[in-house]
Amino acid sequence: MVRWLITCAALPALLSLSTGAGAGAQEASPRIIGGEDATGDWPWAALIEIDDDPNDETAGYCSGMALTEQLVVTAAHCFFDEDGRRVTNAGLLTVWVGSGSNPRQNPSAARAVDSFELPPEQQNDADALFTVGRDIALLRLSSPVSPGIFPSLADESHRQTLETLDQSRRDEALTAIGWGVTNPDDPQLSDRLQEVQLDYVPFDTCNEAWSFQLESGQMLCAAELNPINQQRQDTCQGDSGGPLFLGEDPAPYVVGLTSFGTPDCASQRPTVYTDVSGQIEFVENAGVTLGEPLVDLNFTTGRDRYYTAPDTPVTITASLTNDSLIRTANNPSFSYTDSGLDVTTDWTGCSGTSCRVAAQLSPGASSSGNFVVRESVLSTSPGQGTLLLTSSSDEDDYRIKNNDREIPVIFSEQADLSVTARRVVAESDSDNNGQATIDVTVKNLSYLDGAVANQVELNVTPPDNTSITGSSANCQSDPCILVSSLGPEQTVTARFTLSTSTPRESTFSATVSAENGDFPTDNNSTSVTFNYAGQQASSSSDGGGGGGGGGALGALLALIALAGLRRHL
Repeated sequence: MVRWLITCAALPALLSLSTGAGAGAQEASPRIIGGEDATGDWPWAALIEIDDDPNDETAGYCSGMALTEQLVVTAAHCFFDEDGRRVTNAGLLTVWVGSGSNPRQNPSAARAVDSFELPPEQQNDADALFTVGRDIALLRLSSPVSPGIFPSLADESHRQTLETLDQSRRDEALTAIGWGVTNPDDPQLSDRLQEVQLDYVPFDTCNEAWSFQLESGQMLCAAELNPINQQRQDTCQGDSGGPLFLGEDPAPYVVGLTSFGTPDCASQRPTVYTDVSGQIEFVENAGVTLGEPLVDLNFTTGRDRYYTAPDTPVTITASLTNDSLIRTANNPSFSYTDSGLDVTTDWTGCSGTSCRVAAQLSPGASSSGNFVVRESVLSTSPGQGTLLLTSSSDEDDYRIKNNDREIPVIFSEQADLSVTARRVVAESDSDNNGQATIDVTVKNLSYLDGAVANQVELNVTPPDNTSITGSSANCQSDPCILVSSLGPEQTVTARFTLSTSTPRESTFSATVSAENGDFPTDNNSTSVTFNYAGQQASSSSDGGGGGGGGGALGALLALIALAGLRRHL
């Protein structure tokens, strides 16, 4: 079995793990440090065992994720030992899918692996995993799993969005999960799936911290830059191949796979992750090779929500696109359901609420059609309904999150006010006094002429034992008067400064209203929870360095050895 033990503390480690159970697998150094037991929201989490020597008492372990019922994604370096030798026999691998307690204690949940694929340049060269940043592998299970939901691979736009976020929104924007160790000095796997919220580290900053050239578009970085009470947080040994994803969505967009970091984990350097947006062509090609072709269908509409007057139909134009890079989608189809609506469509190939778009959609091709919707019960009063579009094809989808389109339809000529809040900064001084800045943004979502909100007011509730010491809004009265009028698709932002003598995790709330009313009102309130240590813990209105896994270090270790451990963040 491949061994994943790093012996040189001055060098970064991959995040695979060797621990008691079968033959060794490879050197590594990632596990989640300073995290917490996963809540069970990620039933697609995977634990991978590589045991190439039944006479050995140790086996190699990595983390991963089920992308479909039979395809699992992990790190390619998990398949190499410390000498650069590659595991070639899929029969040496066992996979468990699920979260919660240790899946290895449930033999019935174990899945054999029929075959696996590595990027072509990594077939026999472990060093290339890190020099070109393609530390990814795709495994085909011998029998399917059914977690109920699956993650989606992020595209380039998600990475670009992360790069352009201001500092406050990078805090805890990402979540990492894995089965690795929870203490760098204890080589035992965690008995429960671990999760940790991390900050996104911009590419240039990460590149500087590592002092050698990371591959843009192939790698990205995360760390905990504002630890509370100096609590170290990171991925570590055994977390290799585990997903790094946006927010805490149960079916999220995955942006990275745990690849490598420093051997002590949660050090002063960010952990490096494989950027999955740069690996889509490999995933598509590997799916074909493994007999499980993958595509990316994407349903889009002109607007996120539609407005019209009561008792007045509105036309929704939708497009179904095959966003796959190289794979044709066979028998692309969709179905639709409606709530509170009467729907007619000019899409061809429909039988009831199911429509076959075409025999095939080639990469980049699309098909479009119209839906005419009106209230199922006609009324002169404001009302709303929802049109849900769900696409599918003969192939599984590696970005299933964009297959569905839920479209609210608002039958109202009033404004539709929405409110969001975000923490801009939160810090405490040497006297343990805290100060925070909160931005509250109100938008009139309606685009109808005449849908104007008059005398827009904001009720704000600061945390306990906290005072509002400054505001850009007119807050001499309660509630605060934001603007006298807010027209269609207009936005206004108010900034509030908070002060407290007892800084701790706090929640700021806000509710918006208009003198002449608005509809609907289910988006009129928001809250943001934050810590005065500098990071946002959670937000109901906003969409969280370390270890890596096993594998040969080769040229990467040489580069890092030359670079030393000096940190430039």
